Amino acid sequence: MATIFHDFDRTCHRCEIGNETIIHALRDCPKARVVLSFGGLDGCLLDSPFESGIDWLEDATRLLDLKAFENLIIVLWNSWNGLGIGIIARDHDGFVLGSHAVFLDHKMDIEWAEVEALRERIMWARNNVTRALFEIDCASLVNRFKSRREDISIFGFRLKEIFGLLESFIDFKIEWVACLSNKVVDSLCKLAINKRCTFPFNMEYPSDIHGLVLANAC
Repeated sequence: MATIFHDFDRTCHRCEIGNETIIHALRDCPKARVVLSFGGLDGCLLDSPFESGIDWLEDATRLLDLKAFENLIIVLWNSWNGLGIGIIARDHDGFVLGSHAVFLDHKMDIEWAEVEALRERIMWARNNVTRALFEIDCASLVNRFKSRREDISIFGFRLKEIFGLLESFIDFKIEWVACLSNKVVDSLCKLAINKRCTFPFNMEYPSDIHGLVLANAC
């Protein structure tokens, strides 16, 4: 889009750290690289020398059969046009109580996505617990919650609505955790995007996510 229109912001709207060229969208954007790595392609498409999006796609057609290539394009398209939210709930001993994977069929920036993810967590917890600790990996959202400054923007109004939902708890905290501590949630996000649907889990996870749940519990 940025390469078609003049005076258009060329920054990639997904990662905000690179120009939105075709090869960036297909291979170089960190979110695209996560998708390519998650697909188990052994780095063959990640490490290709091509700097042209067309050349990269032609190389992909040589490396993959037709069905695998179609699946690759579908997964990349989903990653550009959808959002996954992952939620995992534990008791105070670390035992997993359940989890939820949510697919949102529209684009939004990172902070809006984190706010919607927090809302999903709060709504799930309100039906099950009265005391809760919400762990999120978005430092700016945690800072907004702790400062509670007046914000008259649409985003600020949405935050105020969501923070108001917390009043139903007897006790609650919102704390920051590093992304590396959220591997299970990250995998649930990817699963929601790949399947393009919303679904809850009790203990019946796909095997790869179940392995992360067990590893994360240690």
